[in-house]
Amino acid sequence: MEQPGWAGVGEGKPVANAIMAGIPAKASPEEQQAAFKWFAFFNNAKNTAFWSMNTGYIAVRQSALNDPDFVAYSEQNPQSKIPLMQASHGSAPFQDPTGGKINDALKIAADKVQIENVPAEKALKEAKETAQKALDNLK
Repeated sequence: MEQPGWAGVGEGKPVANAIMAGIPAKASPEEQQAAFKWFAFFNNAKNTAFWSMNTGYIAVRQSALNDPDFVAYSEQNPQSKIPLMQASHGSAPFQDPTGGKINDALKIAADKVQIENVPAEKALKEAKETAQKALDNLK
């Protein structure tokens, strides 16, 4: 099933992060054409469905859900459709404007809770203070 949301708040907002590909402008025309052919091959519905079925990674296009082989596969493996369905309403990943200090404060808080048995409220309060200082230093 898809990631649930909170009662009264709405549907879940799983993080969906895209990894992009491009063709360098400085590549020769032949190299650019070859790269374009590769992207066209990889991104067609049949090939991305095949790749998803055989690796477990999310297909790179929604139309993969309609590929006959993927339809048959997903009937036997219904969980295979979930990541692509969630990606259609996912949220962007958090971008730490402090160069990683906020993320680091959260990781330290998690370690304190999980390893040192510090109450979550205390660990998160410390993380909030650390993160706020880092944000204040951006000004």
